[in-house]
Amino acid sequence: MSKFDDLLSIPTSQKKRALRSILRDMRDRAGLTQKEAADRVAWGISKLTRIENGIVSVTPGDVRHLLLDYGASEDDRAALIELARQARQRDTFSGYRGDTRRAAMHDLLDYEKVARSIRTYEPFLIPGLLQTKAYAMALLRGWGVSDDEAQHVWDVRAARQRMLRETKEPIRIDIVIREAALVTRVGTDQIMLDQLAALQERADPADSHHDVRIHILRADAGHPRGADRSLMILELRNKWLGDVVFLEDAGGATINSNDSEEEFRRYTTIFAEIRKRSTEGLSGTDETGRFVEQIDEIRGRFRPERVAS
Repeated sequence: MSKFDDLLSIPTSQKKRALRSILRDMRDRAGLTQKEAADRVAWGISKLTRIENGIVSVTPGDVRHLLLDYGASEDDRAALIELARQARQRDTFSGYRGDTRRAAMHDLLDYEKVARSIRTYEPFLIPGLLQTKAYAMALLRGWGVSDDEAQHVWDVRAARQRMLRETKEPIRIDIVIREAALVTRVGTDQIMLDQLAALQERADPADSHHDVRIHILRADAGHPRGADRSLMILELRNKWLGDVVFLEDAGGATINSNDSEEEFRRYTTIFAEIRKRSTEGLSGTDETGRFVEQIDEIRGRFRPERVAS
């Protein structure tokens, strides 16, 4: 038995991340610099650097050579060699890798499954985790997306929402939505009213076993640094995966790891400032009540559909 056996059941995209983190950690534990480790297996240092940074994949044979020099046990070598083999296989969504936005969304679904906390900020739209189907479909059709593609995007979003409902491990979910996203009409007024009602339900602590907090960055709160771009920060339960940042704008969507601590800290600082601005003047006991009141105020901008008698 190996302490790495459980990694064989995680998605392929995560196997690659976990493997490079483990190799880096085992080299450190062996007391070797990158140059010393590379010299021992007769590599140039650039090859090892690219492997540890995730620029290139690593073969099972390469893993075997490294682990022998790192002093890994036989069980750990067997588990990690198998992990390397599996990491090189095509994953379920490999056909979408040429489409960076779609590929990133599928990767995000995998990471949310193993998250212990999710922090997200959305400046222009209701976050995907909180969207109703009617809102999502109206949004996508308004962008000229085909019905088939819109359905595919919704299926991914619905899977993310379902996964969070069914996950037994509690997750802390901290969401900030810019006021402009809430007052911008998507589809009909009734679609917006239903969407806003759904937000109020999700903010109710009794609605979920997760710790969900939703805040509004009001128009009078100014424009914090980084507030013009969608941002999601996920802290993951598995230490070998590290934490990730999901970024999305008109140019596409990307997932960044915390390999660069300085860059990761920059995004967490951006979110912290946005959240601080959204909660100024509120005490911890009235956060949910104030959010519901704010949504009620916004609902007044839309007219409900009248049912014919």
